[in-house]
Amino acid sequence: MSSYSGIGDRIVSGFGMRFGRWQDSARRARAGINAPKPPVRVETGRAAPDWVFRIGCLAFGVGTIIALAPGVVLIVILSALLAVVLLRPSTGTGSIFCCVLGLFQTINPTSPNSAAQVAILALAPALWMLAGVIADLPLRTRVELAVLRTPAVRYLVLQLIGQPVLVGAQLLQAHRTGISASFAGAFVLAIVVIMAVVAWLLFPRFTREE
Repeated sequence: MSSYSGIGDRIVSGFGMRFGRWQDSARRARAGINAPKPPVRVETGRAAPDWVFRIGCLAFGVGTIIALAPGVVLIVILSALLAVVLLRPSTGTGSIFCCVLGLFQTINPTSPNSAAQVAILALAPALWMLAGVIADLPLRTRVELAVLRTPAVRYLVLQLIGQPVLVGAQLLQAHRTGISASFAGAFVLAIVVIMAVVAWLLFPRFTREE
């Protein structure tokens, strides 16, 4: 019996010691929570309210519709999609607007190598980028301008690659109607070089900064 009682005493003693440590730990944690905290200063960069970004989306969208110059029915459809982007800005709604715009551009394309074509390729991705930045934010939310830096780099890469590729593709198409093969080949080669230089200069730095 003495051996069993000794075992029982050791169990009770061990449990008491562990319970005491739990109490000490809880007291220290409670003291740390209740202790006065040092003053904290939070510094933010320059910011603008969400509605300013939505006005930017509106400007990009209206500019794109004007550059496309569609008929009345297409204006109504694109305006409705633009309203959806303004009410629920996100990469999803921006993508829908750009996809429908691209479909209309394919059905009834603008003049090759025209200012309207350049404007469409510049404004539509800008709307998509900005809609993604303010995705589902309330109107009164203040957004730091610094958050535009990374999307702006993506947009710049898209433009530096997309604009020359579009011009080059149209020049190759026009090769059948008068442009010499040597000029068309040299232009395509220049496009490839531009794409390679842009990727080499921007993508590694962009990856490191993220």
